[in-house]
Amino acid sequence: MTENPTFWAVIATALTTAFVHTFTGPDHYLPFIVLSRARHWTLRRTLTLTFVSGLGHVASAFGLALLFSYLSRLSDRFALEWVEQTRGSLAAWMLLILGVVYMIFGLIHLFRRPHTHAHIHTDGTVHTHEHSAVDEHAHIHGDSSHRLLLGWSLFIIFVLGPCEALLPILLAAASVDRLCVFCSTTVFTVVTVATMLLAVTLGYLGLRRLTSPWIERSSHLLAGLMIALCGIGMVFFDL
Repeated sequence: MTENPTFWAVIATALTTAFVHTFTGPDHYLPFIVLSRARHWTLRRTLTLTFVSGLGHVASAFGLALLFSYLSRLSDRFALEWVEQTRGSLAAWMLLILGVVYMIFGLIHLFRRPHTHAHIHTDGTVHTHEHSAVDEHAHIHGDSSHRLLLGWSLFIIFVLGPCEALLPILLAAASVDRLCVFCSTTVFTVVTVATMLLAVTLGYLGLRRLTSPWIERSSHLLAGLMIALCGIGMVFFDL
């Protein structure tokens, strides 16, 4: 392994930047947390979606950098930055739209009229009772198709989303050698995805402790609101 101090400085920068950039950006993990709570996903399912989306997020940025630089130098830096900004704006608006659409779904779900169930006892007695769309034994019909749609939506948004913190690291690494580019990118990817998984796990376990009839009834609405706020932060405040 190289003894070049610049090499190790770039690696250390990649590690710290990946952690800070990911942990301070709630859009990297909040959508997974609130959707898993609203849809009653398992932790394993939630982390799988987070892992795949995080990997696609970094891989797409690195793939664009390779396309523009051929791994040797970022000669088309400004073109790359323009592409990153463009796809970043698209991803931000998609996240905002996803949040608004899910908020509408949450409102419909919240105010859906209760429905009636009939029960026949062994002695022939028949009685009915009503319950709302969300109660103690709530379940969501068609969750498989909804989960698939939401999963693909988040994955596409994360693939389109720019990883602006990676570009300066690639610039610095490219000035050293190809090994530095490879190692710094690997470190950045591992730390980014690991931080996302850690944040999602903590948020998942934390929200599972918050249980009340109101939260259960409003979980979809709240999830949509949180996602929309992430989108607003990205669109209007460049967060």
